[in-house]
Amino acid sequence: MVAVTERTFSSNRVLLSAERCQTKFRRNKVLVSPIKWSPQCGQWSHAHYADLSTDECMMGVRRILYVYNGLGVSDVCRDQLFKTLSTLIHPDYHVVEYIKPEEIQCGLWKRNAALITFGGGYDEGFIGALRKEGLKQVQTYVESGGSYLGLCAGGYFGCDRIEFDKHGPLQVCDERHLKFFPGICRGPVFPGFKYRSFKGASAASVTYKPLSGQPVTFSSYYNGGGQFTLYGEGDSDQTVEILAWYNSLPGTPAAIVKSVVGDNGLAILTGIHPEYDSSLLARDDPCIQRFVDTLDKWDAERIDCFTDLLRRLRITVNF
Repeated sequence: MVAVTERTFSSNRVLLSAERCQTKFRRNKVLVSPIKWSPQCGQWSHAHYADLSTDECMMGVRRILYVYNGLGVSDVCRDQLFKTLSTLIHPDYHVVEYIKPEEIQCGLWKRNAALITFGGGYDEGFIGALRKEGLKQVQTYVESGGSYLGLCAGGYFGCDRIEFDKHGPLQVCDERHLKFFPGICRGPVFPGFKYRSFKGASAASVTYKPLSGQPVTFSSYYNGGGQFTLYGEGDSDQTVEILAWYNSLPGTPAAIVKSVVGDNGLAILTGIHPEYDSSLLARDDPCIQRFVDTLDKWDAERIDCFTDLLRRLRITVNF
């Protein structure tokens, strides 16, 4: 293999040292000439690549799972997502990193991305921080064959339109930009939601359809998420697959959906939090105490579900 590597810099900080540097690739190409400093992005860019075989490219390569870290994301949701991803991925193939809105806007992250994820919080914050350029970068990444995982607020964010707390004090009803799911996300599906609070949190019973085997029923952490409805009553869309249903709601609406986007891109959107490890919850909080034992009971099924979602998104897991 050609012994040429690219060092990645962000805000004057070396991310990969000489001892731990990874080969960056893009469509079976490797860096063969110097990269240039981009003052706007605060990173090196404009690299030139030479062709390599797929096998050569995969030697020593660890593609990145990016976790959004900026305005709109809950610190707890962000950290739960980061920890669970770090636990489940195969370390020979992937690494997990936080990514800021300004880094998303720059677009250089797309070269080595295996997945971009947005966790719980409020998606109006995502929109405000990313602005038009950042939204376009995420959209074009997925449309060009990338993978997106949106959980709770990230699930709303990935739809064509949302209806959140319609006619209520927290109402947000508007079109969304990414449009990975050709329909509406409506929520919260359970009452009592308040921002920065566990008052509306619960253990939501869902039935999940894995890649192989029979559907599995389990309970997952829930706090403010939505249900996913395709446009047009009774309509179907061959690019969309429902992966999980809320068991206790009338009509058992969709709790997790998968969409094929553009040129073989993939997006999975969830209203629940299968990434949440119940052992890390604030177990002394009376609101959490109401249902934490239920989450503990179904923890193995939760892990299986989240692992299955990662496999669907073309992530190599650790078992």
